[in-house]
Amino acid sequence: PGKRAATTRSPAKESGAPSELETEWAQTRTLFRTLKNNHGCEAMQMQCTLFNKLADDFIQGGSETPTLKQVKDLHEKLRIVQRQQE
Repeated sequence: PGKRAATTRSPAKESGAPSELETEWAQTRTLFRTLKNNHGCEAMQMQCTLFNKLADDFIQGGSETPTLKQVKDLHEKLRIVQRQQE
């Protein structure tokens, strides 16, 4: 029997699903807004400053886009604030 040609894979389709960074940012943004609405920035000044910087960087995009680690770190800091406020 003859050899079969190697099958070619079609390129991966871009799915409409958000990236892990986008998902993490959405969760972080929601938590931040909840904390800010409930307690304002007085209770978390450093986190407010950091959130605003990352939000501005997201708007800039490109090389300015925050890394997943930066977003996860902020999310964890916000969770600590949330636990302290409960």
